[in-house]
Amino acid sequence: MSRRRDDLRALFAGGDSAPSDEAPEQKALVPTFVRPDNPPVPAPRAASGALKAMGLELDGLRRAAAEADALKDALHAGERVLELNPSLVDAAFVRDRMMGDPAEDAALEASLAASGQQVPILVRPHREKPGRYEAAYGHRRLAALQRLGRPVRAVVRTMDDDQLVIAQGQENNQRLDLSFIEKARYAAALDGRGFARGTIVAALDAHTADITRYLNVANGVPDALIAAIGPAPRTGRPRWMALAAALGGRRVPQSLEPVLADPAFRSLPSDERFAAVMEALAPPRPRPAAPRPALWRSPDGAVGVELRASGGEGADFAAFVEARLDGLLEEFRARPARPS
Repeated sequence: MSRRRDDLRALFAGGDSAPSDEAPEQKALVPTFVRPDNPPVPAPRAASGALKAMGLELDGLRRAAAEADALKDALHAGERVLELNPSLVDAAFVRDRMMGDPAEDAALEASLAASGQQVPILVRPHREKPGRYEAAYGHRRLAALQRLGRPVRAVVRTMDDDQLVIAQGQENNQRLDLSFIEKARYAAALDGRGFARGTIVAALDAHTADITRYLNVANGVPDALIAAIGPAPRTGRPRWMALAAALGGRRVPQSLEPVLADPAFRSLPSDERFAAVMEALAPPRPRPAAPRPALWRSPDGAVGVELRASGGEGADFAAFVEARLDGLLEEFRARPARPS
């Protein structure tokens, strides 16, 4: 506690904090927000640079209010924000999100390069690898910082597996919600690892009946097909359930293999890939029945003519000919007999 007070004094005085005895890849940071019920202490005028930096930091936290609240709660509980070498942080043992949009990932990387990391990720000490960490959430930020070669700011919390997956779910509820199929895959992954139904309900903030639907879809649609389609953010439960019903729990049908292998399919947005799969699985539309041929007979029944119309102008011409058949037959019968 005394060390934290020293750091805060140094920050508000505009000076440097005491030297850190942390490892280079694990440098403790001083929180730069102020609790709402604890107004900021007026800083000396000489610390204008420090105050300006604090203002910029607060602006960044306001743009992510949900994450800032979680960070304040964590620090109030005595947790620390550390700077970690991103190569020491592994992905969570179960992932909630599917692969993101490359354009969104590029935009996030550009934002981090320009403005730095405003919101820490959440990690826990790795249970099997001393000196390493396991991310609970913030995987996209972690990957972007790894590409940039920059340290990652992280709240380090000791958690068991249940607490980790619940933290994942809460973070997603506060930020961009998972799509239906991402929730379904996440529920199936947790169920497959033996998590209690109550933990899955808490992680997804859903009702028990919703979890049953998630599992039915995840178990009814082959994982390879889900991966090929992607998160499909605008495709909801009814359409995924329809896909599961159309597949009947089978493997990827052979009829879909050419569709999935087509580069044009892979270049489509995720929701359009779903639509293409549904269209390929739809039963072939019945071809319109050919029009029944018209049969004309002479008044005495001795001659019959079958008329076939191809539609459009052909149908009009058939009607034109049919209206003149009586006269044509009379003309034919009245012609001079040929010499034998």
